[in-house]
Amino acid sequence: GRTPALPMFIEPDAGFKAFLMRTELSWDPLPAKGREEGAGAAAAAAQFGEMSASVCRLWDQYLELTCVNEAYQGRKHRYIYGYSSKFDSACIGLAKIDTQVAGNAQRWAPGWGVMITEPTFCPRPGGSAEDDGWLLATVNDTERGESQLWVFDAWALMAGPIAKVAIPSRLPHALHGHWAADKVYGPL
Repeated sequence: GRTPALPMFIEPDAGFKAFLMRTELSWDPLPAKGREEGAGAAAAAAQFGEMSASVCRLWDQYLELTCVNEAYQGRKHRYIYGYSSKFDSACIGLAKIDTQVAGNAQRWAPGWGVMITEPTFCPRPGGSAEDDGWLLATVNDTERGESQLWVFDAWALMAGPIAKVAIPSRLPHALHGHWAADKVYGPL
């Protein structure tokens, strides 16, 4: 028989197409008084209680180079932003995925010949919601031979860019980077 390497991330019948999944682990520990002191590993594992897992597919399209609001990095967060493409249509864009509601996602694409890169989330000063901020992404227009920085309202990604800034020289298509405030790295 065939054993998939990562069964919860790859569906064998989908031609090894990757999906964004949410996995939730639930653990019901035993009270401290029910545990034995000095127990071996197998006995200790049996004493820790019940654990279960659930898996939910969040997004059926290709998504990579993701980011979140950095205030939520390493903690529970609701929104993931990333570079999204539909290989059957060569349409490249950005996506905002709601990790709490399967199927609740926004996707925006600039159209044919415009290559957009991975987004960086920039929180709005004084903002309170997790998605209160902007997404920054560089763009290459292959028809015009121009590069720009586009700014999106992270709350309403589907509305498209709210600002476009011309970049004086063309950027390479495979450029990866990160935008950060001076207070993070200091002035250059």
